[in-house]
Amino acid sequence: MLAVPVRGSSGSVTAHLYREASHRLFVAFVLVLLTFCPAQRSDHKVFLIYQVRSLGALLVLSVAAALLTISATRAFGAEQEAQAETPAKERNSRPKSSGSLSFPPAEEVLKQIHESQGWVKKSRSSRDGVEVFSKDLPGFKVPAFRGEMVLPVSSDELFALLIDFDRHAGLSERVPLVISEVLRREGNTVEFFQLVDAPGWTLARDRAWFNRALIERDIDGVRGRHRQCWETLSVDSYPEYWRRIVERYPKVIYLPYSVGSWEVVPLESGETRLIYRVLTVPGGRIPIRLQRVATGTTLPDNLLQFEALFARGAQQPVLGESGPAEDVAGSAQP
Repeated sequence: MLAVPVRGSSGSVTAHLYREASHRLFVAFVLVLLTFCPAQRSDHKVFLIYQVRSLGALLVLSVAAALLTISATRAFGAEQEAQAETPAKERNSRPKSSGSLSFPPAEEVLKQIHESQGWVKKSRSSRDGVEVFSKDLPGFKVPAFRGEMVLPVSSDELFALLIDFDRHAGLSERVPLVISEVLRREGNTVEFFQLVDAPGWTLARDRAWFNRALIERDIDGVRGRHRQCWETLSVDSYPEYWRRIVERYPKVIYLPYSVGSWEVVPLESGETRLIYRVLTVPGGRIPIRLQRVATGTTLPDNLLQFEALFARGAQQPVLGESGPAEDVAGSAQP
């Protein structure tokens, strides 16, 4: 599952980098203009002089690019060090829950993403049989996304896997979900914890969340049409559990807000249409444009993991089925 970036002040490292970059680019531009001034030489030397000055211009631009790269690297390191000075527990003790006044109530958002109007197909993100759509919602800088695909399995079988949260960890190599554990069940409501261990090369931080899911069966009286809707809970819902998670993943970021649903719709052919809807504010410093691209690009993987599982046999054990969360966090009691 996948925010509003945290802006630095005018005196931040990033702002300073922008000013320094502008200055150096201006200097490089002036040098290039001087390099290409008309040559005051006899005609037989013009061609040679032009070649030399062209090489000089390339050298100037290369040096400018190298200086900017070094500045960017230093700025990134400085920001990382500054962020690391804030204890992880303090950083994660202030996330917004779905009930925060900063976001609309989850019920309102779920109602909007379940409406058929307003969705726009994202052809570039659609792949491998998964169609991707996006929809802008009032009050959010990030759009909601919807993914759909048809699977050759019954809706009851597919839905049973969708709500078997303890099996979701390690379900797919493309979705680095390393912890998925049910913490509480009561009637048709389930509360569970999940953690995504982001690969180091992505420079992204690990994300984690406590969710409450509402399980609905035979929606609108349609046999086999089931849906599981979720919303993010406050990090304070399970303080002892979260403390143990932070001890093992000290740089983890708690997901500020996420709502969505998984829905299965039986087809006359005996196949099932799988529909995934989600609106997520991931937190951290992820720029808005990058969020849009990343969510739209990776969304198909969330659906394809279930196709891959049924292709190799739904009864086959998967990584994490025994639950790494038991080793990490111990008891699920708050």
